[in-house]
Amino acid sequence: MILERMHSITKFRFATAIVASIIAIMGLALAGCGGGGGSFGGSTGLPSSVIINSAGGSVANGSASASVPANAVSVSTTFTLSVATGYPADTRLLSGSAYAIDFSGAFLMQPITFSIGYGTLPSGAVESSLAMYTVVNGAWKAVAGSTLNTSTKTVSASIQSAGTYAIFITQTSNVVSPGTILFTRGAHTSTNAMEVEYTDGSGKSALVSNASGIFIGTARYSPNGTSIAYDYSNSSGVKSVYTMNANGTSITLLTGGQTKPDTTAASSYLPAWSADGSTIAFVSDRTGTPEVYSMTSTGASVTQLTSIVDTSITNVFFTKAGKIGFYALVSGVYSFYQMNTNGTGLAQVNSTPVNISLISPYTAYNPAGTLIATSYQLGTSGYDLYAFTLNASSKTRLTTLNADAIINPHYTSDGTKIVFEAVISGSPSVFIVNSDGTNLTNLTVSNGPDYLLDLH
Repeated sequence: MILERMHSITKFRFATAIVASIIAIMGLALAGCGGGGGSFGGSTGLPSSVIINSAGGSVANGSASASVPANAVSVSTTFTLSVATGYPADTRLLSGSAYAIDFSGAFLMQPITFSIGYGTLPSGAVESSLAMYTVVNGAWKAVAGSTLNTSTKTVSASIQSAGTYAIFITQTSNVVSPGTILFTRGAHTSTNAMEVEYTDGSGKSALVSNASGIFIGTARYSPNGTSIAYDYSNSSGVKSVYTMNANGTSITLLTGGQTKPDTTAASSYLPAWSADGSTIAFVSDRTGTPEVYSMTSTGASVTQLTSIVDTSITNVFFTKAGKIGFYALVSGVYSFYQMNTNGTGLAQVNSTPVNISLISPYTAYNPAGTLIATSYQLGTSGYDLYAFTLNASSKTRLTTLNADAIINPHYTSDGTKIVFEAVISGSPSVFIVNSDGTNLTNLTVSNGPDYLLDLH
Protein backbone atom coordinates (compact mmCIF):
# COMPACT_ATOMS: atom_id res chain seq x y z
CA MET A 1 0.00 0.00 0.00
CA ILE A 2 2.88 2.34 0.78
CA LEU A 3 4.23 1.86 -2.76
CA GLU A 4 0.83 2.76 -4.21
CA ARG A 5 0.56 5.83 -1.97
CA MET A 6 4.14 6.92 -2.82
CA HIS A 7 3.34 6.55 -6.52
CA SER A 8 0.49 8.99 -6.01
CA ILE A 9 2.88 11.40 -4.26
CA THR A 10 4.75 11.84 -7.55
CA LYS A 11 1.45 12.90 -9.09
CA PHE A 12 0.74 15.01 -6.03
CA ARG A 13 3.87 17.09 -6.63
CA PHE A 14 2.48 18.21 -10.01
CA ALA A 15 -0.76 19.24 -8.32
CA THR A 16 0.88 21.15 -5.49
CA ALA A 17 2.94 23.10 -7.99
CA ILE A 18 -0.30 24.22 -9.61
CA VAL A 19 -1.84 24.98 -6.21
CA ALA A 20 1.04 27.20 -5.12
CA SER A 21 0.97 29.18 -8.35
CA ILE A 22 -2.73 29.94 -8.62
CA ILE A 23 -4.03 30.32 -5.05
CA ALA A 24 -6.68 33.02 -5.21
CA ILE A 25 -10.37 33.66 -4.65
CA MET A 26 -13.26 31.83 -3.07
CA GLY A 27 -13.73 30.02 0.20
CA LEU A 28 -16.09 27.47 1.56
CA ALA A 29 -17.96 28.46 4.71
CA LEU A 30 -18.60 25.54 6.98
CA ALA A 31 -21.36 25.38 9.51
CA GLY A 32 -20.48 26.61 12.98
CA CYS A 33 -20.97 24.51 16.02
CA GLY A 34 -22.90 24.81 19.23
CA GLY A 35 -24.17 22.71 22.10
CA GLY A 36 -26.23 19.59 21.58
CA GLY A 37 -29.77 18.87 22.72
CA GLY A 38 -31.17 17.20 25.81
CA SER A 39 -32.10 18.52 29.22
CA PHE A 40 -32.16 17.69 32.89
CA GLY A 41 -33.06 19.24 36.21
CA GLY A 42 -30.81 22.18 36.76
CA SER A 43 -29.19 24.79 38.87
CA THR A 44 -30.45 28.15 39.91
CA GLY A 45 -27.41 29.58 38.19
CA LEU A 46 -25.91 30.73 41.49
CA PRO A 47 -22.56 29.27 42.64
CA SER A 48 -22.54 26.80 45.52
CA SER A 49 -19.65 27.20 47.94
CA VAL A 50 -18.65 24.91 50.80
CA ILE A 51 -15.66 25.10 53.13
CA ILE A 52 -14.06 21.68 53.34
CA ASN A 53 -11.20 20.69 55.65
CA SER A 54 -8.97 17.63 55.90
CA ALA A 55 -11.91 15.51 57.04
CA GLY A 56 -13.38 15.72 53.53
CA GLY A 57 -16.85 16.69 52.34
CA SER A 58 -18.87 17.50 49.25
CA VAL A 59 -20.37 20.32 47.22
CA ALA A 60 -23.27 20.17 44.77
CA ASN A 61 -24.98 22.46 42.30
CA GLY A 62 -27.78 21.41 39.98
CA SER A 63 -26.78 18.12 38.34
CA ALA A 64 -23.12 18.33 39.32
CA SER A 65 -21.37 17.33 42.50
CA ALA A 66 -17.87 16.92 43.86
CA SER A 67 -16.89 14.45 46.56
CA VAL A 68 -13.73 15.41 48.42
CA PRO A 69 -12.06 12.53 50.29
CA ALA A 70 -10.30 12.89 53.62
CA ASN A 71 -6.84 14.43 53.42
CA ALA A 72 -7.37 15.83 49.92
CA VAL A 73 -6.65 19.25 51.45
CA SER A 74 -4.57 20.02 54.52
CA VAL A 75 -6.33 23.25 55.48
CA SER A 76 -9.88 24.52 55.28
CA THR A 77 -10.56 25.30 51.61
CA THR A 78 -13.52 26.86 49.83
CA PHE A 79 -14.84 24.64 47.04
CA THR A 80 -17.11 26.46 44.59
CA LEU A 81 -19.29 24.75 41.97
CA SER A 82 -21.15 26.83 39.39
CA VAL A 83 -22.77 26.67 35.97
CA ALA A 84 -19.99 27.27 33.44
CA THR A 85 -20.00 30.16 31.00
CA GLY A 86 -17.71 31.30 28.20
CA TYR A 87 -16.56 27.83 27.22
CA PRO A 88 -15.77 26.76 23.61
CA ALA A 89 -18.75 25.68 21.50
CA ASP A 90 -18.82 22.04 20.43
CA THR A 91 -21.70 20.09 18.89
CA ARG A 92 -20.79 17.02 20.98
CA LEU A 93 -21.43 18.86 24.26
CA LEU A 94 -24.63 17.82 26.02
CA SER A 95 -26.57 21.03 26.52
CA GLY A 96 -26.73 22.20 30.14
CA SER A 97 -24.02 19.84 31.37
CA ALA A 98 -21.11 22.32 31.61
CA TYR A 99 -20.01 23.17 35.16
CA ALA A 100 -17.02 24.98 36.63
CA ILE A 101 -15.32 23.92 39.84
CA ASP A 102 -12.80 25.98 41.78
CA PHE A 103 -10.96 25.34 45.03
CA SER A 104 -9.32 28.67 45.79
CA GLY A 105 -5.98 27.76 44.26
CA ALA A 106 -5.42 24.95 46.74
CA PHE A 107 -3.25 21.99 45.82
CA LEU A 108 -5.15 18.72 46.04
CA MET A 109 -3.08 16.00 47.64
CA GLN A 110 -5.32 13.35 46.09
CA PRO A 111 -8.04 13.36 43.41
CA ILE A 112 -11.64 14.27 44.06
CA THR A 113 -14.60 12.60 42.36
CA PHE A 114 -16.48 14.98 40.09
CA SER A 115 -19.87 13.87 38.73
CA ILE A 116 -22.35 15.39 36.30
CA GLY A 117 -25.86 14.01 35.87
CA TYR A 118 -27.94 13.86 32.72
CA GLY A 119 -31.54 13.24 31.79
CA THR A 120 -33.15 13.08 28.37
CA LEU A 121 -30.61 12.64 25.60
CA PRO A 122 -31.09 14.08 22.11
CA SER A 123 -32.44 11.76 19.44
CA GLY A 124 -29.83 9.35 18.13
CA ALA A 125 -27.36 9.85 20.98
CA VAL A 126 -25.69 6.63 22.12
CA GLU A 127 -25.84 6.62 25.91
CA SER A 128 -22.82 4.34 26.26
CA SER A 129 -20.70 6.93 24.44
CA LEU A 130 -21.12 9.63 27.11
CA ALA A 131 -17.80 10.85 28.49
CA MET A 132 -16.48 13.75 30.54
CA TYR A 133 -14.45 16.48 28.84
CA THR A 134 -12.64 19.52 30.21
CA VAL A 135 -11.28 22.75 28.75
CA VAL A 136 -7.50 22.78 28.37
CA ASN A 137 -5.76 25.75 26.76
CA GLY A 138 -9.01 26.95 25.24
CA ALA A 139 -10.08 23.59 23.75
CA TRP A 140 -12.10 20.63 24.95
CA LYS A 141 -10.10 17.51 25.90
CA ALA A 142 -11.31 14.11 27.08
CA VAL A 143 -10.82 13.46 30.79
CA ALA A 144 -8.85 10.24 31.12
CA GLY A 145 -10.71 7.44 32.88
CA SER A 146 -14.16 9.02 33.07
CA THR A 147 -16.90 6.49 33.84
CA LEU A 148 -20.59 6.21 33.02
CA ASN A 149 -23.28 4.94 35.39
CA THR A 150 -26.48 4.41 33.41
CA SER A 151 -28.43 3.49 36.56
CA THR A 152 -27.82 6.82 38.27
CA LYS A 153 -27.41 8.62 34.91
CA THR A 154 -24.12 10.24 35.87
CA VAL A 155 -20.72 10.63 34.28
CA SER A 156 -17.87 10.76 36.79
CA ALA A 157 -14.12 11.30 36.79
CA SER A 158 -11.26 11.63 39.24
CA ILE A 159 -9.81 15.14 38.89
CA GLN A 160 -7.16 17.25 40.56
CA SER A 161 -7.50 20.45 38.54
CA ALA A 162 -10.01 23.24 38.82
CA GLY A 163 -11.74 24.20 35.58
CA THR A 164 -14.73 23.67 33.32
CA TYR A 165 -16.13 20.18 32.81
CA ALA A 166 -19.03 18.82 30.73
CA ILE A 167 -20.61 15.67 29.32
CA PHE A 168 -19.88 14.94 25.67
CA ILE A 169 -21.88 12.68 23.35
CA THR A 170 -19.09 10.96 21.45
CA GLN A 171 -21.26 8.74 19.26
CA THR A 172 -24.69 8.91 17.67
CA SER A 173 -26.63 6.04 16.20
CA ASN A 174 -25.94 7.01 12.61
CA VAL A 175 -24.41 10.48 12.42
CA VAL A 176 -20.73 11.09 12.98
CA SER A 177 -19.81 13.95 15.30
CA PRO A 178 -18.05 16.97 13.79
CA GLY A 179 -14.33 16.76 14.41
CA THR A 180 -14.18 13.02 13.62
CA ILE A 181 -11.10 11.91 11.68
CA LEU A 182 -11.42 9.00 9.28
CA PHE A 183 -8.16 7.22 8.51
CA THR A 184 -6.79 3.87 7.43
CA ARG A 185 -4.08 2.05 9.29
CA GLY A 186 -1.49 0.46 7.06
CA ALA A 187 0.89 -1.84 8.90
CA HIS A 188 0.57 -1.69 12.69
CA THR A 189 -0.36 -5.37 12.88
CA SER A 190 -1.07 -8.21 10.49
CA THR A 191 -4.38 -6.57 9.62
CA ASN A 192 -5.34 -3.24 8.14
CA ALA A 193 -8.34 -1.24 9.30
CA MET A 194 -10.38 1.89 8.66
CA GLU A 195 -10.67 3.72 11.93
CA VAL A 196 -11.98 6.91 13.47
CA GLU A 197 -10.76 9.18 16.22
CA TYR A 198 -11.52 12.70 17.41
CA THR A 199 -9.22 15.63 16.86
CA ASP A 200 -8.17 15.53 20.52
CA GLY A 201 -6.83 11.99 19.97
CA SER A 202 -9.64 10.29 21.89
CA GLY A 203 -12.35 7.92 20.72
CA LYS A 204 -10.22 5.63 18.56
CA SER A 205 -12.29 2.77 17.18
CA ALA A 206 -12.19 0.48 14.14
CA LEU A 207 -14.97 0.57 11.55
CA VAL A 208 -13.61 -2.03 9.15
CA SER A 209 -10.90 -4.62 9.83
CA ASN A 210 -9.26 -6.27 6.86
CA ALA A 211 -7.00 -9.22 6.19
CA SER A 212 -3.38 -8.49 5.41
CA GLY A 213 -2.92 -7.28 1.83
CA ILE A 214 -6.46 -5.93 1.62
CA PHE A 215 -6.93 -2.22 2.11
CA ILE A 216 -9.08 0.87 1.73
CA GLY A 217 -7.53 3.58 -0.41
CA THR A 218 -10.27 6.25 -0.47
CA ALA A 219 -13.12 6.96 1.95
CA ARG A 220 -15.29 10.04 2.29
CA TYR A 221 -18.10 11.07 4.61
CA SER A 222 -21.42 11.99 3.05
CA PRO A 223 -22.23 15.71 3.41
CA ASN A 224 -24.68 15.05 6.26
CA GLY A 225 -22.28 12.73 8.10
CA THR A 226 -24.54 9.67 8.04
CA SER A 227 -22.64 7.52 5.54
CA ILE A 228 -19.16 6.70 4.26
CA ALA A 229 -18.38 5.84 0.64
CA TYR A 230 -15.12 3.94 0.18
CA ASP A 231 -13.17 1.72 -2.19
CA TYR A 232 -12.04 -1.68 -0.98
CA SER A 233 -9.14 -3.52 -2.60
CA ASN A 234 -8.96 -7.29 -2.34
CA SER A 235 -5.76 -9.34 -2.13
CA SER A 236 -5.50 -9.30 -5.94
CA GLY A 237 -5.66 -5.51 -6.03
CA VAL A 238 -9.17 -5.37 -7.53
CA LYS A 239 -11.22 -2.52 -6.09
CA SER A 240 -14.96 -2.10 -5.56
CA VAL A 241 -17.03 0.79 -4.16
CA TYR A 242 -19.03 0.34 -0.95
CA THR A 243 -21.04 2.46 1.44
CA MET A 244 -21.78 1.98 5.11
CA ASN A 245 -23.34 3.90 7.94
CA ALA A 246 -20.97 6.28 9.69
CA ASN A 247 -20.90 3.95 12.70
CA GLY A 248 -19.65 1.04 10.56
CA THR A 249 -22.94 -0.82 10.13
CA SER A 250 -24.88 -1.79 6.99
CA ILE A 251 -21.93 -2.32 4.62
CA THR A 252 -23.31 -2.33 1.06
CA LEU A 253 -21.59 -3.07 -2.27
CA LEU A 254 -22.54 -0.34 -4.75
CA THR A 255 -20.49 -1.33 -7.78
CA GLY A 256 -17.80 -3.90 -8.56
CA GLY A 257 -17.28 -7.36 -9.99
CA GLN A 258 -17.21 -6.31 -13.65
CA THR A 259 -14.68 -7.58 -16.18
CA LYS A 260 -12.63 -5.73 -18.77
CA PRO A 261 -12.81 -6.54 -22.48
CA ASP A 262 -9.74 -8.75 -22.00
CA THR A 263 -11.75 -10.73 -19.38
CA THR A 264 -9.56 -9.62 -16.45
CA ALA A 265 -11.25 -8.18 -13.36
CA ALA A 266 -12.17 -4.50 -13.50
CA SER A 267 -11.78 -2.06 -10.60
CA SER A 268 -14.03 0.73 -9.34
CA TYR A 269 -12.53 3.31 -6.97
CA LEU A 270 -12.17 6.97 -5.87
CA PRO A 271 -15.81 7.59 -4.81
CA ALA A 272 -16.88 11.21 -4.26
CA TRP A 273 -20.20 12.60 -2.97
CA SER A 274 -22.23 15.37 -4.55
CA ALA A 275 -23.12 18.27 -2.26
CA ASP A 276 -26.65 16.96 -1.66
CA GLY A 277 -25.47 13.37 -1.11
CA SER A 278 -27.65 11.96 -3.89
CA THR A 279 -24.89 11.12 -6.38
CA ILE A 280 -21.51 9.41 -6.18
CA ALA A 281 -18.88 9.94 -8.87
CA PHE A 282 -16.15 7.31 -9.21
CA VAL A 283 -13.54 5.86 -11.56
CA SER A 284 -13.68 2.45 -13.22
CA ASP A 285 -11.55 0.68 -15.81
CA ARG A 286 -14.32 -1.68 -16.90
CA THR A 287 -13.96 -0.50 -20.52
CA GLY A 288 -10.24 -1.26 -20.45
CA THR A 289 -9.03 2.22 -19.42
CA PRO A 290 -9.97 4.38 -16.42
CA GLU A 291 -13.00 6.59 -17.01
CA VAL A 292 -15.26 8.69 -14.77
CA TYR A 293 -18.70 7.33 -13.92
CA SER A 294 -21.63 8.40 -11.76
CA MET A 295 -24.34 6.53 -9.87
CA THR A 296 -26.96 7.23 -7.25
CA SER A 297 -26.02 6.91 -3.58
CA THR A 298 -27.67 3.46 -3.62
CA GLY A 299 -25.62 2.25 -6.60
CA ALA A 300 -28.34 2.62 -9.23
CA SER A 301 -28.13 4.29 -12.66
CA VAL A 302 -24.40 3.71 -13.26
CA THR A 303 -23.44 6.03 -16.11
CA GLN A 304 -20.14 6.41 -17.96
CA LEU A 305 -19.31 10.12 -18.21
CA THR A 306 -15.95 10.21 -20.03
CA SER A 307 -14.32 8.41 -22.95
CA ILE A 308 -10.79 9.78 -22.81
CA VAL A 309 -9.14 6.35 -23.30
CA ASP A 310 -5.49 7.39 -22.86
CA THR A 311 -5.62 8.39 -19.22
CA SER A 312 -4.72 7.73 -15.59
CA ILE A 313 -7.07 9.38 -13.09
CA THR A 314 -5.81 10.09 -9.57
CA ASN A 315 -8.64 12.09 -8.02
CA VAL A 316 -12.35 12.76 -8.57
CA PHE A 317 -14.43 15.37 -6.76
CA PHE A 318 -17.41 17.68 -7.02
CA THR A 319 -16.42 21.32 -7.42
CA LYS A 320 -17.95 24.15 -5.42
CA ALA A 321 -19.94 25.01 -8.54
CA GLY A 322 -21.48 21.53 -8.54
CA LYS A 323 -19.54 20.14 -11.50
CA ILE A 324 -17.44 17.00 -11.49
CA GLY A 325 -13.72 17.64 -11.50
CA PHE A 326 -10.84 15.22 -11.80
CA TYR A 327 -7.06 15.21 -12.05
CA ALA A 328 -5.72 13.02 -14.83
CA LEU A 329 -2.71 12.11 -16.89
CA VAL A 330 -3.77 12.46 -20.53
CA SER A 331 -1.25 11.92 -23.34
CA GLY A 332 1.60 12.22 -20.86
CA VAL A 333 0.44 15.49 -19.25
CA TYR A 334 -1.23 15.93 -15.83
CA SER A 335 -4.10 18.42 -15.83
CA PHE A 336 -7.33 19.29 -14.05
CA TYR A 337 -10.56 18.73 -15.93
CA GLN A 338 -14.18 19.51 -15.21
CA MET A 339 -17.53 18.65 -16.74
CA ASN A 340 -21.23 18.82 -16.07
CA THR A 341 -22.69 16.03 -13.95
CA ASN A 342 -24.13 14.37 -17.08
CA GLY A 343 -20.69 14.27 -18.73
CA THR A 344 -21.20 17.16 -21.13
CA GLY A 345 -18.97 20.19 -21.34
CA LEU A 346 -15.72 18.33 -20.60
CA ALA A 347 -12.87 20.80 -20.60
CA GLN A 348 -9.30 21.04 -19.45
CA VAL A 349 -8.94 23.70 -16.78
CA ASN A 350 -6.25 26.28 -17.22
CA SER A 351 -4.46 27.76 -14.24
CA THR A 352 -6.37 30.97 -13.74
CA PRO A 353 -7.67 32.30 -10.40
CA VAL A 354 -11.31 31.72 -11.33
CA ASN A 355 -10.63 27.98 -11.36
CA ILE A 356 -9.28 27.82 -7.83
CA SER A 357 -12.24 25.76 -6.62
CA LEU A 358 -11.17 22.85 -8.78
CA ILE A 359 -8.04 22.25 -6.73
CA SER A 360 -9.96 21.96 -3.48
CA PRO A 361 -8.81 18.34 -2.89
CA TYR A 362 -5.29 19.69 -2.47
CA THR A 363 -6.26 22.63 -0.30
CA ALA A 364 -8.35 23.49 2.73
CA TYR A 365 -10.37 26.70 3.08
CA ASN A 366 -10.86 27.99 6.61
CA PRO A 367 -14.53 28.38 7.62
CA ALA A 368 -14.32 32.18 7.34
CA GLY A 369 -13.18 31.83 3.73
CA THR A 370 -10.17 34.07 4.28
CA LEU A 371 -7.29 31.58 4.17
CA ILE A 372 -6.23 28.52 2.22
CA ALA A 373 -4.06 25.87 3.86
CA THR A 374 -1.99 23.87 1.41
CA SER A 375 1.28 22.06 0.83
CA TYR A 376 4.12 24.29 -0.31
CA GLN A 377 7.80 23.76 -1.01
CA LEU A 378 10.14 26.61 -0.19
CA GLY A 379 13.26 26.39 -2.31
CA THR A 380 14.77 22.93 -2.34
CA SER A 381 13.58 21.97 1.14
CA GLY A 382 10.82 19.46 1.74
CA TYR A 383 7.10 20.21 1.78
CA ASP A 384 5.34 21.95 4.67
CA LEU A 385 1.88 23.21 5.48
CA TYR A 386 1.33 26.90 4.72
CA ALA A 387 -1.64 29.24 5.05
CA PHE A 388 -2.10 31.64 2.13
CA THR A 389 -4.36 34.65 1.89
CA LEU A 390 -6.87 34.31 -0.93
CA ASN A 391 -5.00 36.69 -3.20
CA ALA A 392 -1.68 34.99 -2.34
CA SER A 393 -0.29 38.32 -1.14
CA SER A 394 1.09 36.65 1.98
CA LYS A 395 1.75 33.19 3.33
CA THR A 396 2.48 31.79 6.77
CA ARG A 397 4.49 28.65 7.35
CA LEU A 398 2.62 26.44 9.82
CA THR A 399 4.97 23.44 10.07
CA THR A 400 8.69 22.70 9.78
CA LEU A 401 8.44 19.02 8.89
CA ASN A 402 10.34 19.16 5.56
CA ALA A 403 8.12 16.27 4.49
CA ASP A 404 8.11 14.20 1.32
CA ALA A 405 4.52 15.36 0.89
CA ILE A 406 1.68 17.11 2.71
CA ILE A 407 -1.66 15.59 1.71
CA ASN A 408 -5.36 16.14 2.28
CA PRO A 409 -5.48 19.08 4.75
CA HIS A 410 -8.79 19.81 6.50
CA TYR A 411 -9.76 22.71 8.78
CA THR A 412 -11.91 21.78 11.76
CA SER A 413 -15.38 23.31 11.62
CA ASP A 414 -14.45 26.04 14.11
CA GLY A 415 -11.35 26.95 12.09
CA THR A 416 -8.97 26.58 15.03
CA LYS A 417 -7.09 23.48 13.85
CA ILE A 418 -5.93 21.75 10.68
CA VAL A 419 -5.72 17.97 10.25
CA PHE A 420 -3.42 16.67 7.52
CA GLU A 421 -1.29 13.74 6.41
CA ALA A 422 2.47 14.13 6.18
CA VAL A 423 4.79 11.61 4.55
CA ILE A 424 8.17 11.75 6.29
CA SER A 425 11.03 9.47 5.21
CA GLY A 426 8.50 7.43 3.28
CA SER A 427 6.17 6.88 6.24
CA PRO A 428 2.73 8.61 6.32
CA SER A 429 1.26 9.88 9.58
CA VAL A 430 -1.78 11.95 10.58
CA PHE A 431 -1.02 15.29 12.23
CA ILE A 432 -3.05 18.10 13.75
CA VAL A 433 -1.85 21.65 14.27
CA ASN A 434 -3.45 24.86 15.51
CA SER A 435 -4.34 27.19 12.66
CA ASP A 436 -1.62 29.58 13.81
CA GLY A 437 1.01 26.83 13.56
CA THR A 438 1.31 26.07 17.27
CA ASN A 439 0.89 22.75 19.06
CA LEU A 440 1.76 20.39 16.21
CA THR A 441 0.75 16.88 17.29
CA ASN A 442 1.29 13.52 15.61
CA LEU A 443 -1.94 11.56 16.06
CA THR A 444 -0.46 8.36 14.63
CA VAL A 445 0.05 5.73 17.31
CA SER A 446 2.67 3.00 17.42
CA ASN A 447 4.84 2.79 14.31
CA GLY A 448 2.33 3.66 11.59
CA PRO A 449 1.71 4.18 8.82
CA ASP A 450 -1.62 6.04 8.98
CA TYR A 451 -3.30 7.49 5.88
CA LEU A 452 -5.76 10.37 6.34
CA LEU A 453 -9.02 9.76 4.51
CA ASP A 454 -11.44 12.47 5.61
CA LEU A 455 -12.53 14.80 8.41
CA HIS A 456 -16.17 15.51 9.18
